Amino acid sequence: FEEPTGTSRSAWPVTEGFPFPKGVLHDVRPVRIVEEDGRALACQVQPLARWPDGSLRWVLLDFQTDVDAGESKRLYLEYGTDVSPAAPEQAIHIEETGRTVTADTGPLQVKAERGFLSQVVLDGESMVAEGEMIGPWFTRADGRRFRATGDPDCEVAVEASGPLRAVIRMTGRHTAEDGEQVFGFIVRVTLWAGRSDTQIEYTFV
Repeated sequence: FEEPTGTSRSAWPVTEGFPFPKGVLHDVRPVRIVEEDGRALACQVQPLARWPDGSLRWVLLDFQTDVDAGESKRLYLEYGTDVSPAAPEQAIHIEETGRTVTADTGPLQVKAERGFLSQVVLDGESMVAEGEMIGPWFTRADGRRFRATGDPDCEVAVEASGPLRAVIRMTGRHTAEDGEQVFGFIVRVTLWAGRSDTQIEYTFV
């Protein structure tokens, strides 16, 4: 693992795919990441593909590590019946209710609904005014404004969920105040345990 930008990072989230030979691994539980000093890192493991015999072919690994500016460090993947995964110090709590998803990373709490975020609380302080909805919009050539937060039929779902990383996915159509709709959108909000930052991917469809 190499820090490429010259910035020291603490508990920096890393997502990486890893392949396994056929027949080697059937369960994600005996998998962990270990640093050079022998310290095991908490690791979230998600199966991505399997061989015809049911064994794992690809897994997605999520973990967090400290790295100094420009540092290059070696990490090891260990697996087997004698491997004990490390427990995370903090975990994401996520709940899906109807068309609403709430998530808590520790320092950050968010509520996702109707296309974007209706609640953002950082270190106990609300970042969103009552009744306000955080979300992008665009203005058409005729001056009409279409928001991603106006679609009452927007679908909200938990696309990925684990103790260290979660992804909330929202799909809908850009809507004007009078209900006129134009092209669609897909929003993905990625959250990490113990962190206050997010990654937001916005796709116009």
